[in-house]
Amino acid sequence: AFVANSSGGFAPGDYRDTRGIEFGLKKRFSHMMAFNFSLNLQWADRGRTGAVRRDVWPDSFFVANGHFWTTHDIDPVSGAEHPVSLRERALREGKDPDFYIKALGHNANEAIRKQQALMDVSERSSWSWVPGVSHFAAEGVEWVPGQPVRSFYSDKDRAFWERVNRNPNYPGVGEGTLLVGRNQEVLRRQPSTRNRKSFGSLTLLFASPPGLGPAGGKMLGNLRANLVYRFYTGTVHNVVLQLYDERIGRFVANRQPAGRFRPGPIHTRVDLNAIKVFGRAPGKRVSLGIEVFNLFNQKDPRSVPSPGRQVDFDASRWHQWGIEGPPRFDARGNDGAEIFDINNYWDLPRETTFSVQVHF
Repeated sequence: AFVANSSGGFAPGDYRDTRGIEFGLKKRFSHMMAFNFSLNLQWADRGRTGAVRRDVWPDSFFVANGHFWTTHDIDPVSGAEHPVSLRERALREGKDPDFYIKALGHNANEAIRKQQALMDVSERSSWSWVPGVSHFAAEGVEWVPGQPVRSFYSDKDRAFWERVNRNPNYPGVGEGTLLVGRNQEVLRRQPSTRNRKSFGSLTLLFASPPGLGPAGGKMLGNLRANLVYRFYTGTVHNVVLQLYDERIGRFVANRQPAGRFRPGPIHTRVDLNAIKVFGRAPGKRVSLGIEVFNLFNQKDPRSVPSPGRQVDFDASRWHQWGIEGPPRFDARGNDGAEIFDINNYWDLPRETTFSVQVHF
C-alpha cells in the first residue's frame, strides 16, 4: 500500500519515498480493560533507484561550434524547422557576430565550474561527473580557467561528433563537451537519517468501578491506569565492518564485503500513568496520581546525535559485536570511561511525577 511520497525541494531527483503496511488490533473497553496495538512495517530511502538524476552541462566549445541555438526558421513549403545559428541571429539583430557566442559560452563554462564547486562541498558530495556517458572535445574541458583537461577525449568522442555534424541542415561544424553529472548512484548514496523503517505501539487501559474490591472499593475502586509501550527500528547506517589487526594494535576497515546499509539499535520505551480517586462525585474527592516516563529506565543507544550534541557511538562495532563501547581486547576500553554518556541514549533516565488533586 502506498503511504506517502515527498520530493526534495531543491533537487527533484533527490526524493524520499515511503511505502509500507500498517497492522492494527483493538479491543474495546470491557471488563475494566482495553488495548490498542499498531505496527507499521515500511521501507523508505533517498535516491534508491540507481541514477535517480542525471543532468547535462555543455561547455563554450559546444556553443561556439554551432551545436546550440535559440531560434529557428520555418520552410514555407515543407514546414520544416531549420535552426538559426547564434552568429546569424546576432547579424539579424545588428549585433556583433560573436555577441551571443561569447555571452552564452561564458555562461556555459561558469555553470560547469559552479557545479564542480557544489560537488566539492560535503552536503552535495553525492553529485559526481560520469565520464563514461559524457562527450568531450579534442580541445578539452576547462574545470579551471586556462587549464584544459584533454585526457578524457577518445575515438568514441571523435566518431560521435562526426555523426552529429553529418545531419542535414544542422548548424554544428565541430566538437564540444557535454558533461553528464549524476546524483545518488547505486551504492554511492547515503541513507536518510530519518529512515526508521518500522515502528509500533501497544496501549493498555485499565479502569475500575467505584465499589470494586474490599473496604467498599477504597483499595481498588476508582483506579485508572494507562501504560504505553513504544518501539522503533534504529536509524539506518552505511556500515563498513572493522577487523582488529593484532600486528598494529588497532582496527582496520574490512572491505570484503564492502559497506552496506543496516539499521542501528532498536529504540523502545514504556511510560505509565495511574490515578486513584478517593471519594465519589459529587462529594469531596481526593485524587492521587503518578506518572512515570521511561518506566524501566531503558538505555537504548542513540546512534544519531540530537542537534548541537555529540554521541559516543560507532556503527561498525555495534553491528559487529553488539556493544556500545570498545571491546575488551581494545586498549581504548581499559579505562572504562564513557564519553557523552547522557547523550548516548534516546531517552532521559526514569522520571517520576506525583500529583494530588482535591475536589470539593
